[in-house]
Amino acid sequence: MEDKLELCLLESGLDFVESSLDHLLREERESGLKYAVLHLSSGTELLFENLFKNIGL
Repeated sequence: MEDKLELCLLESGLDFVESSLDHLLREERESGLKYAVLHLSSGTELLFENLFKNIGL
């Protein structure tokens, strides 16, 4: 039996942005900045996808 995992673009995007802030504020290592930028980029992309989906683009 297959279970489908359905994720909301908005929720996922906001989770990535929140994770970005966590990495930026809590990590003392240089890799924290790397993951902060990566997660912010991913979150922004998902938020724009959600916006474009909602306005019909």
